Amino acid sequence: MRHVLYIHGLDSSPHPDKLALLEPFCDTLKAPQLDYRGNAQVFPELLALCRAEPINCIVGSSAGGLMAYWLLRAIKGKGLLYNPALSMLEHRPDIPAKRLALTRPDHAPYHLILGKKDEVVPYQGTLGYLESQARPGSYTFELLEGLGHTIPLDVFQETSARFFREKYE
Repeated sequence: MRHVLYIHGLDSSPHPDKLALLEPFCDTLKAPQLDYRGNAQVFPELLALCRAEPINCIVGSSAGGLMAYWLLRAIKGKGLLYNPALSMLEHRPDIPAKRLALTRPDHAPYHLILGKKDEVVPYQGTLGYLESQARPGSYTFELLEGLGHTIPLDVFQETSARFFREKYE
């Protein structure tokens, strides 16, 4: 059973068209509206949701990808991360990264979609972070030549469908 949590990015919202594209691959789909700037407890609230529900897959974009990465350090599941803001951890004091890193080794299989033209979260910083912090073999990635920070619907549809067909099983 696929119990999926979708986590949108900073200053964004759960895009209904993207949720509609994910629904066929999910038994359940949760997509809370998050206020990253106004709520200093976003991560603990998401972690509580993941522990209360049988979440076993997280799809996250940008700041949502950062949240997904660390949530998956605390629960068992797989992740699809779009341009995750991993190198920007210092901006999220609500993520107990040091404690999670010590108590739960990086075991989750992550698949990342990275935009070569992303000027908000440059892919080099994300890959550098993973090389220094993630267990070798715990992640795969696609570097898309013309992709910027925003994920167009056609790219989201194609990459998420491929993830659920090939990486999730």
